[in-house]
Amino acid sequence: MKLPYSPEQIEEIKEELYNQAKELKTKELPENLFAMFIDAYHGSVSLIVSKF
Repeated sequence: MKLPYSPEQIEEIKEELYNQAKELKTKELPENLFAMFIDAYHGSVSLIVSKF
């Protein structure tokens, strides 16, 4: 995908995001919030190569 990150850096980013999400799920909401909605998209990308 030509990302400007090495595979090791991507793993570190994923781990940090996972830890932050886990903390957020157990954290008490501030008094001025009734609820919090978090949305995400997870998909896969495939490459189709055809000869013309």
